Amino acid sequence: MQYRQIFLLGVITTGLLSGCGRSGNAVVPAFDAGLAYQLTTMAAAQQPRHSGTPGAEAQSKFIADNARKFGARVITEAFEGITPEGRKTFRNVIATIPGNDKRYLIIACHYDAKKLIFTDSFAAANDGASGVGTLLAVIKAVASAPEKTRYSLRFVFFDGEECLFQYGENDGLHGSRYYADKLIKTGEIEKCRAMILADMIGDRDLNIALPKDSDPDLTKLCLQSAEKLGYASHFSFPGQIMYDDHVPFRDAGVPAIDLIDFNYGTNNTFWHTREDSMDKISEESLRITGSVLLQMIYNIE
Repeated sequence: MQYRQIFLLGVITTGLLSGCGRSGNAVVPAFDAGLAYQLTTMAAAQQPRHSGTPGAEAQSKFIADNARKFGARVITEAFEGITPEGRKTFRNVIATIPGNDKRYLIIACHYDAKKLIFTDSFAAANDGASGVGTLLAVIKAVASAPEKTRYSLRFVFFDGEECLFQYGENDGLHGSRYYADKLIKTGEIEKCRAMILADMIGDRDLNIALPKDSDPDLTKLCLQSAEKLGYASHFSFPGQIMYDDHVPFRDAGVPAIDLIDFNYGTNNTFWHTREDSMDKISEESLRITGSVLLQMIYNIE
C-alpha cells in the first residue's frame, strides 16, 4: 500500500462506541496464530497477484474457499474500474458471520500486491498477505465460538488498494471505494457501526501507530484492548495520517480506524521491495494483532 498525507482541521467524535466493556457475557475466543501464519505463508506464495491478473483472481478464490470452510457466508463481487492502464476487473470478497444485531461491523484488509517490475518474485508478505492470514484466522475463531457477537460481522477483503502510479480518483482504493459507494446507494451504510482496517500487521518488529485521524472511540478501544492483553508496547497514538482503505468509509461518516505499522524495516526500506518476504513476518506479531482485533470485535458496545 502507499499513502499520502491528508491535512485535516480536526476529527469528529462519533459517540457511537465506548471503551473496553463486555458485550453481554460473551467470552472472547482465542486467536490461532499458527493458523494465521500458515495462511499468510500460503497467501504470500501466490505471485504475482496485482489487480487484474490471474494471480489476483486465484487469491480471491483462496480467500473465499477458506472463509467458507471456516463457517462464513461468502460472496465474491466482481466489478470493473478505470485505471491508468485502462479498464480492469477487480474482485472484493465479503465473508459474513451473523450476530445478534442486524447492524454490522466491517473488518477489512486488502489482498492485492503492488505492481512492480519484479512482480514475479514479490511476496508482499506484510503488505497484503499478513492481513489476509490474520482475518481468515479471526473468521475461524468467531465462527467456531459458542456465542454470537453482538453485531453481525462483514469481513471484507479488498482488491485494488494499491495504486499504479499515484493515488487519485481512478488509481488505488478501487475495492474500498466501490464497496462504500454500494453501501451508500443501497442505504446499508446506516447500519454500519464501525470499520476496522488491518494493513501491514505482521512485521517482526511490530509497532502499530494508529493514524491521528482515527475515530476517537475506536482508538480508545484499540489501546485499551492492547493494554488488557499485555500488548500495549506494540501500539501507539498518534501516527501519521494514512490514505488507506478506511478512508472511503470515514468520509461516509462511518467510525473508522486503520491498524497499520508503516515502519517496515529501517526507514521503511522493506516496503514495496523484494525484502517484503516471509522471513520478515513473525507468528507472534500476527498473534498480537489478531488477538487485539478479537477484543475489539467483542467489546464494541
